[in-house]
Amino acid sequence: MVPLGDDGSKRARGIFWSVPYWTVLESFGRGAVFLTTDLKSPLTVFSRLLVGSRFMGHRNPQRSMAMPGSYSYENALFWFGQRILAGFDLAPWPKPDLHVAHADPDEKCRGVITDNKRFDEETKSMLKDIAANSAALFDCDITFLKWEDHSFAEQLDIIGRSHLYISSTGTGLTRCHLTKPGGVVVHLGSMELLGDPQRYQVSYRDVHFATGSPHLTSVYYPRRLWNVYGRLQREGIIDTIQRGVKLMRSGFSIPRPYADGLSPTSDIWERYCESTDDNCKAMVDVQNGNFEPGQPHSKDTYMCEYCSWVDYFELAPMWSPIGCRDGDSTVHCPLDHYLYRSAMDADHAAFDPDCYNSKVGELQVAKHEVLKSAAAKLKKNVEDLSASEAVAAMLEVELPGCPFKQPSQPPPCAC
Repeated sequence: MVPLGDDGSKRARGIFWSVPYWTVLESFGRGAVFLTTDLKSPLTVFSRLLVGSRFMGHRNPQRSMAMPGSYSYENALFWFGQRILAGFDLAPWPKPDLHVAHADPDEKCRGVITDNKRFDEETKSMLKDIAANSAALFDCDITFLKWEDHSFAEQLDIIGRSHLYISSTGTGLTRCHLTKPGGVVVHLGSMELLGDPQRYQVSYRDVHFATGSPHLTSVYYPRRLWNVYGRLQREGIIDTIQRGVKLMRSGFSIPRPYADGLSPTSDIWERYCESTDDNCKAMVDVQNGNFEPGQPHSKDTYMCEYCSWVDYFELAPMWSPIGCRDGDSTVHCPLDHYLYRSAMDADHAAFDPDCYNSKVGELQVAKHEVLKSAAAKLKKNVEDLSASEAVAAMLEVELPGCPFKQPSQPPPCAC
């Protein structure tokens, strides 16, 4: 059922029926798809109702990251994924008493690296090479999925047969809930250039599709490795995937304990909320629009809603003590800065872009020096270091001395 008004109905009939969306809806329901305007009765009875939202709620943190509401199988993600797979004949049609079990431990390991707009050509080439050598590196068959090379059904088939889902920040992660139960999301993160004035900062932007999936857990590319080198390092990628494979093979309880799958930035958010008097309720309300009857948005907090990724707290101007200018008003999002800083770690940081860019060459030289030193201590050649040994050495390199300095006056509001 598509809930649209009269104008929306016309658009839906003219557009949705001519593109794959309508096919997906038909497959999802295994029946006719209709609009709310087609309903003849004011009362409709559903055997199971899965509810979504047209708002970008995946960026707005909840105390239980799921879509929507509570952290459980009833909150749509697992059921939604199974219905999509079943609709394309890639899984049994789910029944209310469906037993959620880990994949067979003797089953061949499979994984998928999904293409992502945050991967430049050099990074894509590196990831494709890692996928091509995945049998030797991980004893796992990993596919690099270039979206446009496959139909939607083929994409579902590749992901639905995978135990590992590997990608970076953003939309590239939004199909991870289709991964086999007991699977692991390998989140590579990203270094973003944001704001006005601009800053570099690491972002994971946890999405509900990963953290809200009780049948999956996650591992993360180290934030400090991002902070030091500014781009994905081959050793770090391999080490993170190896940690994911190990976790998948050792197993974890389903449903996964919620906190076990959170990124470093969401961990800070959880620690902060546990220290507040209201479990972050007032703050969550602001981040989700401060909705009032008849008012789609609360004007004075819109930028808090729009820029509500927890990665931005204490770094973006609206989430800093300085605030930012939105037209004639100054926006200060309701964050207890002292309390949040007490929950932060040293890697929750931002960098001055010009200074940072000037240090890139020095940091690569430092990387090679620490790898040579580590290899000598272990009586190995550098190329014989394991990924974990290399990463341990690489993390010894000092952060670039380029801290981002907040302006003295509120800048224009930009995340």
